[in-house]
Amino acid sequence: MKVLSRLSGLAAKLLRFLRPSGPPPAPSAARRLPTGEAERKRTRSDQTKEPAPQETAREAPSPGPRRPPRAVARNLIVGVDFGTSTTKVAWHDTTEDRFEVFRWGPEQAGIESALLPSLIAVRDQQIWFGHQAAELSNPDLRLPWIKICVLCERNQGICRRCSHSPERGTVALGSHTRVSARALAALFLSHVIGSVERGLLSRYSGENVTIQWNVGCPMDHIDSLKAHALYEAMVHLAWELRSGVPNPTGLDAACAAEAVLLDLQVPEDSERVIRVRPETHAGVMAFLQSPHAEERTYVIVDVGAGTTEISMFLHGGDRSQRGDPFPFFSNYLNDHSFPVGGGDVDRELAEIWAVDIETARQRKERGEDLGVTLKTVDRILQGYRYVCGKVRAENRLPPRQCTYDLFAFGGGSRLKAVQRILRSDLQYFPLERRRFEQVRPPKNLARFDGLDSNFDLLAVACGLASTMFWDFRPPAETGPMEPPAPPRQGPDRDELYPK
Repeated sequence: MKVLSRLSGLAAKLLRFLRPSGPPPAPSAARRLPTGEAERKRTRSDQTKEPAPQETAREAPSPGPRRPPRAVARNLIVGVDFGTSTTKVAWHDTTEDRFEVFRWGPEQAGIESALLPSLIAVRDQQIWFGHQAAELSNPDLRLPWIKICVLCERNQGICRRCSHSPERGTVALGSHTRVSARALAALFLSHVIGSVERGLLSRYSGENVTIQWNVGCPMDHIDSLKAHALYEAMVHLAWELRSGVPNPTGLDAACAAEAVLLDLQVPEDSERVIRVRPETHAGVMAFLQSPHAEERTYVIVDVGAGTTEISMFLHGGDRSQRGDPFPFFSNYLNDHSFPVGGGDVDRELAEIWAVDIETARQRKERGEDLGVTLKTVDRILQGYRYVCGKVRAENRLPPRQCTYDLFAFGGGSRLKAVQRILRSDLQYFPLERRRFEQVRPPKNLARFDGLDSNFDLLAVACGLASTMFWDFRPPAETGPMEPPAPPRQGPDRDELYPK
């Protein structure tokens, strides 16, 4: 509790800095008057005179104070897929067991309404987020992939060597101002979380709403204690600031967020409502929660806009225990983030087709195929081979579980050339692909135009919203298989049965 109160104090200081003259934060659902209470209080002051009883009527006994109607209790789990190019949000209403995708603008239709640009722009000492940043003309600074800048601090291969980054993981906001990419990402995520929370509380006005949050995180950050702690601090600060970061916000807010991050300790898991979860696991979480999920090996290929996440895991009993314990765990065997994605495919196709990048993207998503090998596709294949090869070389699978099912999602996985390589045999004996799967939307997900054909873009957000119970073992906890015991030497039969 000391840590939580200290964190709240740090966030409060930053909130005062961000909102020196702004309005007070909106009251939470727990502080709202129950339905009918406000109306009852308004009418109570008008009833200053009791009506005279009728002479012929017997005085009725006092009924006592009237109880206000009990507010409905509603529990929500919100999944935030913080993507390279766009951020997607879905929520799971566990009270009614239904899913819905958060829509960012009533003026938009179809899948575009569910996609928030993961974009930050700076102009006139102000920081803009999302659609407002995309619509800003002539910005002083434009950060099209703030998530890449966060991830490259740990993974040098992901770094795009951007002109705004004097060193990995940092952003220059001016000639004398440098902040970490995590501080800027925390401000962006606070805008996302605050917008979603306000929308949900407005939708369920008058109800007692409890919200839990899951935010996607690359598996290589989950597997590293230091990287995991830094990512959790970024996400938790975003949640603390969710009601105090306007769009736009002052440039000095990034410096204030940086100062808080340097002295931030994330509370214990039981004391917070927001957590980070592995992205690739999230994409198939609903499938793995099914009671029909088998003890089997899976490979996940998530081809995002800027990176490709590839993971192999064994869904089965905890390998540290003997026997067949249930429920199953996802024992991660190997994973990696590769600096290649759908955006690279678009740029290569635009060059080959001699069109602009947007036209190339549209033709790609319609399924148009070149019939030639793309360099980008080769890089995705190399990443796929790398992860599978490491699992085989490190002897992390028993022979009977080397046959795997492969799931693919993300916009880049739609390219026919990518699907061809994922359906091909790697010839990495004894590893063998059993079948190729594409994630499907849950039946209790609210439909809208374009959902079914674009669910690969929303699978991670829906998976993050599916549950608060995540049982998995990171690669650091899943070592190689024990070598087979040497054959025991049999007894000398001549000695046992001398002639």
